[in-house]
Amino acid sequence: ARVKGTPSVTKIEIFPNPVVQRKLFLTTIGIDLGSYQSEIYSINGQLLFKKELKLENKDQTVQIDLPKYIASGNYIFRLKTGNTLIDAKEIIIK
Repeated sequence: ARVKGTPSVTKIEIFPNPVVQRKLFLTTIGIDLGSYQSEIYSINGQLLFKKELKLENKDQTVQIDLPKYIASGNYIFRLKTGNTLIDAKEIIIK
């Protein structure tokens, strides 16, 4: 429950990090329901993977299966709606 007068918190959590077995779990906290784009970028900014997600609960966890062509390394995970960035996290893929 939110304490009255405190700002609502919207964020994402990714686990496990490092990501293993090409399975990434995304937990959303306080994010409005609707359609979102999950994106994975290389450290130099190249978009490598994109998947649409439908959020049906404000707080939920979804599994994202990553393609084999994404090599082990460091990446940026972004969650967007339209052109609006919701949150971004650095992830490591093993």
